[in-house]
Amino acid sequence: MIWPALQIIGIGNNQRPAAIQKSRKNALSILARQAHLRQRFPVWTPRTLDQALDAAAVEFPDRPFVITDARTYTYSDIKTWSERMARGLFDAGIRPGDHVALVMANYPEFVAAKFAIARAGAVCIPVNYLNRRDELGYVLKQSDAALLITMDRFRGLDYLQALDELAPGWEHRGGGETIPALKRVVVFPTTEMPVRAGALTFVDLSASEEPWQPMASPDPHTLSDIIYTSGTTGSPKGVMLTHDMFLRAAFGSAYSRAFEDGHRIVFALPMYHVYGYVEGLLAVVFAGGAIVPQLQFDPAATLKAIERHRATDVLLIPTMTLALLDVLKTQTFDLSSLSAVLSSGGRSPASIWTQIFEFLQPDEITTGYGMTEVTASSTVTRPDDPMERLLHSNGRMRDAGPAAGGALGGRLVDYRVVE
Repeated sequence: MIWPALQIIGIGNNQRPAAIQKSRKNALSILARQAHLRQRFPVWTPRTLDQALDAAAVEFPDRPFVITDARTYTYSDIKTWSERMARGLFDAGIRPGDHVALVMANYPEFVAAKFAIARAGAVCIPVNYLNRRDELGYVLKQSDAALLITMDRFRGLDYLQALDELAPGWEHRGGGETIPALKRVVVFPTTEMPVRAGALTFVDLSASEEPWQPMASPDPHTLSDIIYTSGTTGSPKGVMLTHDMFLRAAFGSAYSRAFEDGHRIVFALPMYHVYGYVEGLLAVVFAGGAIVPQLQFDPAATLKAIERHRATDVLLIPTMTLALLDVLKTQTFDLSSLSAVLSSGGRSPASIWTQIFEFLQPDEITTGYGMTEVTASSTVTRPDDPMERLLHSNGRMRDAGPAAGGALGGRLVDYRVVE
């Protein structure tokens, strides 16, 4: 599928990238992989995020779900962890419909907390962990967050000091008069600093021995998240998204990119944003796959993670892609497991696609365009699209298979320009 497109841009028979000569590790065609997903999900069943996790934990209990250099967490591990945390949230006063803010980098704890919040029937407010004091205060107040789960420090930012200045005495009385809706703060220590006296810790939140009692009738069409946009033209705006919207978009990612069984993705993109959250964390659930999240982007570390954990896929934005290519021009890594690359989120130089094939040597490359308001990517290229489409477009409306609307021709949404 790729070779005729390479001829279009002038690559001759003696100049094929090594990826074109590489034997395919996965003999299934794109259509066959999509057919396998349709067989497993013949009819779309709306679910909450925790219900989707639980279904995967029944089907793949011992498969890796979250992989770090220190430890691998299975689907059963994350399910059990999120149940204990949901009970902890309940004990902390959180009830269905309450808003829980989450200031967390790509730690496994983010994943457990995300599913725990959904399991408790609460609404997650994933907060950009690079927000400064006033930005953090704005989001906490504007979102009516009843509980905040936050790191103590990360990448030079001291979140507890910010809270000290925003709401003195938060350890005992939450947001006080400044942020009146905020009742409790939970601290996830990332440093060796002593835990604040009186503060509830992340370990405390997940230490309950009381069994979790599932909600009687969770509604997949209720809010799952309120995700704040960057606010480049003013204050950040909260985008309200439901469980079913997220899961349809995540399935669309797995389906349009034709995930194979056990698809394994490396990424440093933050999971507070829809790119890492939907295209990474939620999408792999539909293939019984795993994520290998990185706390921050380092090109050599990303390549080492692909090599060490035998990743099949990597999520990138163009600046990250170019950084990886620069490292690969001087260093060698075993990237033989890598079969797919998604490079999206900005304008790319034309040469980037041939360099990806030459140095990363995947079987398939995709790109696309998306935004928070449309629940991640809305237009994408197909894995078998010609090179010319990568050069000149962000693809077309994403194919979503069974997750698509019945009258939308296999697509998730219908976009129209209204004057």
